[in-house]
Amino acid sequence: MNKFHFKYLLMIAIVMVAALTGCGGGGGGGGVVDPGAATLAIPTTNQLTTPAAFSSEPGYFPTIGPNVELALNNFTNTSEALMVFVNMTAQTQQLSWGVDKLPTAASRRGSVIAGRHEVEQQGALSPEHSFHLMLRQQSQRQRRFGQASSQTLRASTRAVALNETQSFILYVSDTQTETISAVCKHTELLAGTDKNFHIFVDNSVNMAQVADVVSNIANNWTKIYAKNREIFGEEPTGVLDNGVNATDFYMVISPKVFTAGYFFTGDLNLTSVTPTSNQKKIFFLDLEAINTANDRARAINVLSATMAHEFQHMIHFWQRGSTSDIWLEEAMSGYAEHINDYRIDNGINQSKALQANIYFNHISDVQLDAWHAGNDLDSTVNAHYGKVFLFGVWLAQNYGSSGSVVALLKNKTTDVAAVEAFTGKNFGELYSKFMLALIVNNPDADNDGYGIDGLDLTATYPFLNDLSSVSLTGPAVAEVAATAESSSNPTIAPRAAVYVKVGQGDGSGVWLTSTLPSGTAMFQLRK
Repeated sequence: MNKFHFKYLLMIAIVMVAALTGCGGGGGGGGVVDPGAATLAIPTTNQLTTPAAFSSEPGYFPTIGPNVELALNNFTNTSEALMVFVNMTAQTQQLSWGVDKLPTAASRRGSVIAGRHEVEQQGALSPEHSFHLMLRQQSQRQRRFGQASSQTLRASTRAVALNETQSFILYVSDTQTETISAVCKHTELLAGTDKNFHIFVDNSVNMAQVADVVSNIANNWTKIYAKNREIFGEEPTGVLDNGVNATDFYMVISPKVFTAGYFFTGDLNLTSVTPTSNQKKIFFLDLEAINTANDRARAINVLSATMAHEFQHMIHFWQRGSTSDIWLEEAMSGYAEHINDYRIDNGINQSKALQANIYFNHISDVQLDAWHAGNDLDSTVNAHYGKVFLFGVWLAQNYGSSGSVVALLKNKTTDVAAVEAFTGKNFGELYSKFMLALIVNNPDADNDGYGIDGLDLTATYPFLNDLSSVSLTGPAVAEVAATAESSSNPTIAPRAAVYVKVGQGDGSGVWLTSTLPSGTAMFQLRK
């Protein structure tokens, strides 16, 4: 293990020059990075067990360098080796890696794998994503009201009658609102509560077309309500201390609703504070055109999944107030869709499959514990949604109490501190294990955290109601042959990962090298 090529010295020089001149900085679409954020603790060898079906050389799960040299002997055509690089710092880093055949052959063919780095894609944020960013930022500013201390302040909830018409203010773009007239098509008392829920439909909609849709989402809502409260906790209820009556739920369905749907915390304010407030506990749901049976079935699934997603936002706001960062809140709303059976693996949630693939393509450029910036392109924004969906499901499966994250939402500390308190693990260990889970990809229930239960990240999933299948790609990997000479100098965003997979051995040894900046670690695995 004394071999050290001149080319690796050259790599080190390149990395050092880059560090001095600022080259390779800027980061991928990981949102705004706090320059004062502490470097995460790199897990020790005894903190993480090696995944089933893999082995690792002693001291290389993980190793911190700065210069790493490792020989793997007897590397056959059925062998597979992984190098997983993780960045624990708050800055974009540049590392180097090399793969070479041990000197048992008289000659070698050379090749260089281009370092993969997506330059931060910024530009005009789409109106839809700008709107959702505004909603989450408004939630962080919104005061969390308590219940009124005196029962005499509790206003009696006015009964809502079927076919009654009311007016509602809704967002029709990222900056504009409109007042619509809608008719109540369903009203029901939630069993075991004093809360009614009322489903209103925009008067411009053909009511005959949506009768079955309303009936189905009403039935789904009773299940979502019970499941979300079990998994996430309680929502605002009763008369708040600002005078708004948050006893009943209102769902307003309209083709004018901006994006798939939304919960606006401003609706829990009085109009004296937020002029566009409906002064109700309310969701708005977008209705797309219904012309076929498939359209109708898709509408029911999309509206229901959106209710699960937005109800989590409501609970999250009520439980954590303005403490929560957007990335963690969106992770829980993605998990809300999954835990209510609007999932990828049962053929219902195509959008999450598409977002997961976009994240996989940007995996070295997107920071785990951050949200997208206001000037990121849609591809970067969708990568963040895919990231937090996968992380939210993984976190709840491995550290929740039978999937419940109530304890996480009750914690009023900052996002990383809350996750650490919830899991009993430091965030560096959690981040590293999640990044390993994505590439190990064990979908079995007993995967020890090295996968997402029931979800194969490289499988093809069909989707119901005439939606196209999606083949999940797994994270972007540089795949190289053990018999070739390969190297790269990739950049890696904070709390992101770079993956290298070595295969196609001929029975001789393979030589792995890397140069790691401070705060970056490599995990080596062999199958």
